[in-house]
Parts: sequence; C-alpha cells; structure tokens
Amino acid sequence: VAIQIVHLFVVILPFVLLFTAISLHIKKNKLAIFYIVAQTLFLISSLIFGLLFAGVLEYNNFTRYINFVGSFSEIILFSFALGYKTRLVMKENEAQKQLVDEYSKLSFLGQTVINIYHQWKAPVNNIYNSINHIETAKEFKDRDLNNIIDENLEQIKNNTQYLRETALSYLDYYKQIDKPATKISLNKEIQSVVKLNLLETSKINLKVDISSEKEISLFTQQNLLNNLLMILFENAIDNFKIKEIEKPLIEIKTHTKQENVIIEFLDNGGGITTEPINSIFEKDHSVMSSSGIGLFLAKEFLLEKLNGDIKVENKNDGALFSIELPLS
Repeated sequence: VAIQIVHLFVVILPFVLLFTAISLHIKKNKLAIFYIVAQTLFLISSLIFGLLFAGVLEYNNFTRYINFVGSFSEIILFSFALGYKTRLVMKENEAQKQLVDEYSKLSFLGQTVINIYHQWKAPVNNIYNSINHIETAKEFKDRDLNNIIDENLEQIKNNTQYLRETALSYLDYYKQIDKPATKISLNKEIQSVVKLNLLETSKINLKVDISSEKEISLFTQQNLLNNLLMILFENAIDNFKIKEIEKPLIEIKTHTKQENVIIEFLDNGGGITTEPINSIFEKDHSVMSSSGIGLFLAKEFLLEKLNGDIKVENKNDGALFSIELPLS
C-alpha cells in the first residue's frame, strides 16, 4: 500500500507543479514561464518512462535517454529561473539603495534649510530693527542721527556678514555630498558641526564638552560623518526643548580602539524610555514631533556607507550613543 501511495504521489506531483506554474504565469509572474517549460519536459519524460515500464513503448536509444534529458532540462531551467530571480532581486535592491541615497540627500538638504532658517531669524530681525531705528530717527529728526545711522549700519553690516558666512558654510557641506572619502581631522569636524548648531544651542544654554585622548585623523566621507553628527545634535536639542532640561549638556568623547575610532555622544536629557531601546533606529519611530527618519537613516544608510556601527544605552541621566568607525 505504501509503495502504491508513493507511485501515486510521483504521478500526481508533476501535474500539480505544472498547474501551479500556469497559475503563477496568469498572475504575471515573470519566472513562471521557466517552471512551465521545465515541468512540461519533466512530465513528458515521466510519462514516457511510465509507458516504458508498463511495456507499452519499445525500449530503444530514444526512449533510453528521454527521461534523463527531461530531468536534466528541468534542472537547467530551474537554474536559469534561480539566476533570473537573483538578478531581479539585485536590481530591486540597487534601486532601493538609490532611492534611500536620494532620500538621504533630500533629508540633509531639508535639515540644512531648517538650520539656516533657525540661524537667520535673529540676524534678519536685527537688520529689520536697525532699519526701523534709522527711519524713526530720521522721522523725528534726532539730534544724534549721524551716530545712530553709523551704529545701525555697522550692525547691519555685521549681521549681513553672519548671514553670508552661514549660507556659505551650509552650501559647502551640501557640495560635499557626492565627494569620495578623504583624510579629515575628527575633532575639527565635530567642532564645525557644533558651530553650525551654535544659535540653537545658545537658545537653550546648551553646553557642549569635547574631549579626545589625542588628535585623531581618519579616512572617510566627510559629508556622511557630518550628517550623522547633525542628526544626533538635532535629536538631542529637540529632546532638551521638549523636556525643558534646565542645564542641558552634551559630552562628546573620542578615542581609538585598535584600527577603529570610537565617538561617544552623551547627553543629560533624561534617557530613552522606549523598549526595546534599539527600536529608536527603526523607520518611522518617533516620540517627538520629528518624522522619526533621522536615526533610521543614521544606522541603515549613513553608517552602512561609512562601514561603521552605532549602539545606544541609557547612562547616568541621559542617552549614550557610541559610534564606531574604521580609521581607514
């Protein structure tokens, strides 16, 4: 009985597989055509073999090898199907990487526009107030009009210079987006990112302490590293504002470990309450008013291109992000 069941299964299986392949082809599956041809050949060879076994067909050179040819053809076609599927998956992955790459550039550009807006608000208001001051002094024919004009023109000049320098700084960073890896000074890059966030940090009296065991140079993509640091700063500043931390502090420590460099980014913003803590790196995760894409991009895109890794834990009264990057 068991042998009969096995024989029945062997007979039915090719028909089931062929029916499945045809169903997939109807559903516009590009690989189904390989399975249809493969199963058809195998089914024909199986039928011929069965007829030979039953004595219906004469055993000769043609029928001797027909089953082998059918089975071999099936294997070859399945190999082609597997290779074709692998090629499709690789193309899809490459397309997804390109989309993430473009999204990262747009995200960086968006961050740039937001930061420029924040840093330009005060200078633009100062320029507007200086112009109003001059106009008021002229209207009321102030005796000290000349001094008022000179003082406010100096203020306008200084604020305009600040606007220009800020715009050029961000423009320079944006121009670096597609540039290859170069040798950079880690401490210098950290200082430059701190400077870009100076206006926002001053609003909440944020103190930033930077310490390093030595001057560290590494060979990496400058724009990706700066974007990564900008994301950490942006998240920390938003957290300080939401929780209204009285004396906000960020400590950035750098040191080398064998052939790698470790960047420790520690704040005193009350820590991360999310469980599990690593879910903060998931797409669309956010406990604040942001899009929740920043840390996801940091881990899944930026650090992947930098060949690095990031870990997070709660330490003391804040969150500690540990970034590990290769020196070369």
